Amino acid sequence: MCGRLRLTYKISELIEAMKDLKIAGDIRMDPNCAPTDSALIIAADPNGIPKSRQAVFGLIPNDAQDRDISARLCNARIETAHQKPSFAAAYAKRHCIIPCSGFYEWRAENGRKQPYLFSRQDQGTMFLAGLWERWIDPREQAVYSFTILTQPAIPPIADYHHRSPLILKDGRQSEWLDRRVRNIQDLRETGEALTVAPAPIEMNRPTFKNF
Repeated sequence: MCGRLRLTYKISELIEAMKDLKIAGDIRMDPNCAPTDSALIIAADPNGIPKSRQAVFGLIPNDAQDRDISARLCNARIETAHQKPSFAAAYAKRHCIIPCSGFYEWRAENGRKQPYLFSRQDQGTMFLAGLWERWIDPREQAVYSFTILTQPAIPPIADYHHRSPLILKDGRQSEWLDRRVRNIQDLRETGEALTVAPAPIEMNRPTFKNF
């Protein structure tokens, strides 16, 4: 799975990677973004132009009774997302990209859970494939949310977890924003450009932000 993100990238890297990207709203960096936190996503507007917005990490289906379900829907399996009631509508119509500096996974070591940070070897921004939704809360306010698509683990992630986020290839990120795309195989990164390093044990607390 992918339940924690590192968001410390440079906005200039997003603009360089995404042609015609429009940056909208506040940009909030977070070295330890957990489900129900807010993160920047990129989705196509009605004219097909990529546009950024803040969204809740964890999908809130548009027919949800409340937003509590968000924490349980932070990931969607690419193999079955098109069939699952919580994700099918978004998979058909609402693709998004989640830029990040890296993501965290955990491994049991010496009787405790040790966090590890996965990032690019060149320390650049990586772009994850996701789905987004728009939910109307009881106050009639729109709440945007997203989930990260996952796949069977790729190296080197397989040594730490059996699933990994679906990382989009450089130069082909914007192709995932086309909702007609169904075969994502050619858009996936292989993992060869990733590096892994231990993170502070304090990362086990979602409120820890000093890394």
